[in-house]
Amino acid sequence: KPAARPAAQEKASTAGGRLVLFAGVDISGSFMNGRYFDDSIQFLARYLHAHLNGYGGIEKVHSLFVGSIGGEKYEEAKTLYPIQTFQDRSIEQIEAELRKIFPTQRVNKYTDFNSFFEQVADMVDSKKLILKPLSIVLLTDGLPDLGGNSNQEKFRSMKLKPLEGLSRNITLRVLYTDAVTAKGWRDEVPGLRGDEGIYVYPFLWADGPPLEKRSRGPVPIEELWTLHAIEFPRQLGGKRD
Repeated sequence: KPAARPAAQEKASTAGGRLVLFAGVDISGSFMNGRYFDDSIQFLARYLHAHLNGYGGIEKVHSLFVGSIGGEKYEEAKTLYPIQTFQDRSIEQIEAELRKIFPTQRVNKYTDFNSFFEQVADMVDSKKLILKPLSIVLLTDGLPDLGGNSNQEKFRSMKLKPLEGLSRNITLRVLYTDAVTAKGWRDEVPGLRGDEGIYVYPFLWADGPPLEKRSRGPVPIEELWTLHAIEFPRQLGGKRD
């Protein structure tokens, strides 16, 4: 009798997904020629396969985009490969496709995180994916090349503002950094505090200009909760007891 397969490999989820997943791969010399690049491609193949199929309770994706971080010049837009590139493929086939997209002989001169974040925002807006859960995974050593002379200046020049207001649930994961670089991301990259959220006006559900032309800014999370959970339902006729 053959051994039973783990449940995570046994059955894919048949439920439709809501998650919008962006994966950025660093193909700068510092990462591509380092010890973790090959491992990162193997990991990404398995990560995408699990999210495409909803294995083991992992959230199934609604939309998926994979691209490189940076380019040969500052603010160079890169191709984002859509979900169709990886659907209905085995782990081995996804890995082969990733190695074709990111060949080791093609190295980016710059690691430009800001440009990648702007592409994410543009894609979410153009594909009308605003308000869906958003996950951004960066396979990188985390070392920025642009924005100043010192590492501190480079970290502080990173702009997460394009991501503001895209979703109520945004996750940004930076993998394969060392401890010092991870601390730079945590302590130096400008971002929201844990008790803040983003206020967008006109509201995301209302008719109005494109997202980038709407007013946005950080406000206390309690204020947002009161507005969306109490005031809006009351004004729309859903007053709670």
